[in-house]
Amino acid sequence: MDVEILEGRETILDHARLLERFAERCCQYGAMHWLGYFLGGMGARWKRPCMVVLLRPGADRNSLQLNDLRGAALFYEFSPLGLRTRAYSTDDWEGLRTVIAEPALRHQVTALATQALIRRGAHVVLTTYSVERPDESQVGPLLRLPGTLWAERNREVTKQRLLLGGTYEETLAKFGKQTRTNLRYYRKRLLAQMDCEFIADALPVLSGDDLIRLNSSSLNPLPVNECRRRYQAVRELNGGYLIALRGPQQRLLSVIGGWRQGTTTVMHHQMNAAGYEKSSLGTVMRSYFLESEVARGTRTIIFYHGTNHTISHAFEGECTRDLVVRRKTLHAAALKQLAGLLASPRYYAETHYFGGSTTFFASVLTSDRFEWHSAPDSP
Repeated sequence: MDVEILEGRETILDHARLLERFAERCCQYGAMHWLGYFLGGMGARWKRPCMVVLLRPGADRNSLQLNDLRGAALFYEFSPLGLRTRAYSTDDWEGLRTVIAEPALRHQVTALATQALIRRGAHVVLTTYSVERPDESQVGPLLRLPGTLWAERNREVTKQRLLLGGTYEETLAKFGKQTRTNLRYYRKRLLAQMDCEFIADALPVLSGDDLIRLNSSSLNPLPVNECRRRYQAVRELNGGYLIALRGPQQRLLSVIGGWRQGTTTVMHHQMNAAGYEKSSLGTVMRSYFLESEVARGTRTIIFYHGTNHTISHAFEGECTRDLVVRRKTLHAAALKQLAGLLASPRYYAETHYFGGSTTFFASVLTSDRFEWHSAPDSP
């Protein structure tokens, strides 16, 4: 396979629709949606995105078509204050949005993408990707990178993916008795207390200002700029949706936003008005959401970053693998020492410079749960 590296936000976004279609072909529905959102925001000041694309031999790189793609992997180089560290990582510790390829090719694509970055000058590369079974072969032995160390581990992600039944009742039957009771009870109770309107398609009736007002009175308010970014994403980016629950005088009580591709829906965020804690407004909204998604033919809901709601007990477990490769250089050793500082809870309590993806990268690089191996001395 040939290798092409797309560097920078705009270059990657030029290929966004092609990458969405490729993810669908690989049955990784929704994995390449909302690139315009994920490549922006405050994090863009501290990390530079790059996409490693694996192509069929002889593909026209100036006019890529769907059949030209064999794999793709999204990374970010940590670049605080514009300084290039040559440390690359995923920002997706669940493995949903990093390596896109047919399951049979995913290991090979991971190895080739990692090699491409190391050979281009990277000193540390962390790749997180989804595997079908925890006993699948490791990627490390496929690497041809003399002068490097590699390590891999498997992790189980259990609170992310829900397979829906053919009806709402079939879906409820997947949950425990108490969860089923709560989903029915709190919705019935709220409707007895006030008139409510569930809006399955809220984009035509809600504005960005409506969401900002809800955010200002919500349980866990976001920075206003982030709230506005999320609204722009659901309105402007492919597959975006917004659903809502309104009370008397059209008071906005709850919203859920995210994106859809095919029969898969990704729930990216939920916002609930404060003052309704005893009414379990979040549970009421989840009840409406599940019923609405079943009705529209959705087969899978992915809860982005998971959920602690009790419905998660019915979620499908998934295997995620972390592959970390580093050079045997002083530069890589210094990055590892720096990671020890970045992984410190005290450091994160005192600075807002880096986000959760940096925390994950630092924790992996300093983990004592990895068994390190030397790559062959000859390519």
